[in-house]
Amino acid sequence: MLAKMDSPRFVVKKGHSVPRHYVKKIQQESYEFMRIYPVGNLDIKLTYLDFLTFGNTFLMFMVSKGNSKDYCPQAETYALIADRAKLYDNGEDTESLLMNYCTYLQYLLVCISKINFRTYGFDWEWRETDYTGKFAAHVILTATEPKVEHLIYNNISRPAYKIVQGQFLNEKPTWLSVSPDQIFKTGDLTPNIEVYVQNHVLLRLKERLDSLEPFQRNLMLQFSLRNCNVFRLSTGQYTIRFINDKQEVIGYLPFTLLGQKLLVLSFLPITSPTTPEGEILCETLKLNKEMLSFYGMDKLSFFHYTDFDAIPPLKEAIIKAGMWHLTELKSTEIKKDENIKQVGLIAKYIQKITPEPIKEEIFDEIEKIY
Repeated sequence: MLAKMDSPRFVVKKGHSVPRHYVKKIQQESYEFMRIYPVGNLDIKLTYLDFLTFGNTFLMFMVSKGNSKDYCPQAETYALIADRAKLYDNGEDTESLLMNYCTYLQYLLVCISKINFRTYGFDWEWRETDYTGKFAAHVILTATEPKVEHLIYNNISRPAYKIVQGQFLNEKPTWLSVSPDQIFKTGDLTPNIEVYVQNHVLLRLKERLDSLEPFQRNLMLQFSLRNCNVFRLSTGQYTIRFINDKQEVIGYLPFTLLGQKLLVLSFLPITSPTTPEGEILCETLKLNKEMLSFYGMDKLSFFHYTDFDAIPPLKEAIIKAGMWHLTELKSTEIKKDENIKQVGLIAKYIQKITPEPIKEEIFDEIEKIY
């Protein structure tokens, strides 16, 4: 066992641009994951850091002995362990012991990626280090520059970004495309449709999902586009459901088809009167688009900071419209105003349209604020 395995190294692929502070952050987050996250049989309590150092040293020795033609009393045992090791050696295999770690790396890289700036990915190589007989896994970070095309829609040239997923254990990025069957439900075997997003979509996401971090919005957008759950609004507009990892609807992405290209035009919050959920909400509370905007109900922060328990009719309407999950959709960062809840102007409006009395202290609070 002269050969030894060292902890993983993080390097940037030659010719690619990855900021140094990003490399440092990915490295820190990765080591923290490897230090505490178990791999394989939980009873063994083997962490990823143990597996990638001592574990791989042991497996490398076993594979070497298992392939040896020299006889020894443990030859059958060596061969058995070597065969088992080969089953889990391919990092792209879903059964690989490294898959959870690689998936986490991909998650970290998606978090720092920006569709309109740069998308990050990684490849993986086992390399010898500077010391003879010492090897380490090298995570090779890569960057893909945005691909912009000018697409003609309604006689207007619109710059749009082609959606890409950074490298995942390979040398090339994957440009997102969807099957025509996902859109038309016809089983058509025509070529896949490439996906593009206008910069306007990113601006609308920032405005409407204002209480989320940028990487949360980016993750949801990528996740929604890959799922491509098409829904047609009552207006006839085709959209893609904008969802989170729990498959909960957060909003809708209107799109159009330009030949073999799908262009996402904008982002509709779930409260929009044109959505099925927003239609129920507006009918229940007698609201329109302008009123939604005036009371701030077209932004996620409304669901984050409103004291719904103090306004029962509003809470009931939100639940009836299937929007209550928005109150649980919060930023991953702890903020000073995290627990501050207000009733706002909406309380006065609810009082006007419902005979149910609202607590007097609400109006006292409104008078103090306004």
